[in-house]
Amino acid sequence: NTGGWQSWRTITANVRLTNGQNRIRLEFSGGNGFLLNINRMTFDRITSSKLATSNSFLKVTPNPIQNNTLIFTQNGNENVKILNLSGSILKEISTVNQNLINVNVSNLTPGLYLLKSKNNTEKFVIP
Repeated sequence: NTGGWQSWRTITANVRLTNGQNRIRLEFSGGNGFLLNINRMTFDRITSSKLATSNSFLKVTPNPIQNNTLIFTQNGNENVKILNLSGSILKEISTVNQNLINVNVSNLTPGLYLLKSKNNTEKFVIP
């Protein structure tokens, strides 16, 4: 509580999501005037042991990438492909026995790309 017009409440929720992209919608109702003032919203990483050990996890970080280096994490021994938005394969990456992968992408022009594994697709930006 700030002592002024603001008072806050921390709300925590555990949510089970399916693989892939998901949308989270917040809905507020009731009261008069200002109903909501969100100062910060955080999302923690997956902590479910079932998801963490499946072969369906793929994450680019940071995004946009930095220093012409694509860094991504993945569970599993799948090959991963970098595609342009037309779906053309620009690079194939072997990830056998690797969880953290660094790839030099200095040969790619700035823009939006896709990182695709067997079960997941992650967008990333080269600034």
